[in-house]
Amino acid sequence: MVSDDYPQNGVFYDQDKLIKMYEVHLKHGEKMDFEQRAVKEVIYYQYDNGQLAKPTYKNKLSFRRIVKIDQVTGQNIMEYGKRLTVLILGVWFHQS
Repeated sequence: MVSDDYPQNGVFYDQDKLIKMYEVHLKHGEKMDFEQRAVKEVIYYQYDNGQLAKPTYKNKLSFRRIVKIDQVTGQNIMEYGKRLTVLILGVWFHQS
């Protein structure tokens, strides 16, 4: 909590039709987490006549990065593209 105007001794609701209102200011907490995506890569090697030149290449690419999550909304609060870590054929590549 950042601040509030709620009475320190508490409040008594002893007056009919009187609406008591108070402001409470909170700061959102943040946590670091990982975001991961995977895509399938398929490459067909063919001649102009459609005949296979080489066997079809298939691979799975994993993309993983560190993100900052707002603990109140659950939303990613980092800008996309700030940091990217990619796993290609077992090797991690980092881009800042």
